[in-house]
Amino acid sequence: MLLRASLIMAFALVLSACGWQLRGAGAIPLDGIPVAVVTEANLPEVERELRRGMERAGAVLVDEREQAEAVLVLISEQRRRRASAVDRDARAQEYELEYGLRFRVESPEGEPWGVSEVVTNTRSYRYDRDDVLATEAREEVVLEELRRDTTRLLLARAQATMGRNL
Repeated sequence: MLLRASLIMAFALVLSACGWQLRGAGAIPLDGIPVAVVTEANLPEVERELRRGMERAGAVLVDEREQAEAVLVLISEQRRRRASAVDRDARAQEYELEYGLRFRVESPEGEPWGVSEVVTNTRSYRYDRDDVLATEAREEVVLEELRRDTTRLLLARAQATMGRNL
């Protein structure tokens, strides 16, 4: 029993010494840091998610960039749909949606902390020619899931950039 506990402790020590972390354990806390979220695109749902995410990370949201120590700028949204599977008559059976958000993190003075980045995510869904309305509704659901997941990825990257520069 003592040997087993010792081996587990040694294994944990080796893993932590080499820098290995559980997935999701790398988020940089922004406890008390004033952050402004600015959008150059008209994306109210994404902006709302970004603000919530920054608050969950501990940031204090401010409205003016002059009051902030870091500024998250949402530049644009990209969407693309393409047929990913076709039947023998070359009609689409499955579509792939790609969703991306371009952003940058900068100082309150407008100095970029690195280049603007694009975070993308992709999902597929089946296309049913016999039930077009349901397929369109499914596409909207998939797009909303992509928007949420891509926003989470953006937040993780933005937090890492802020952590390196603050």
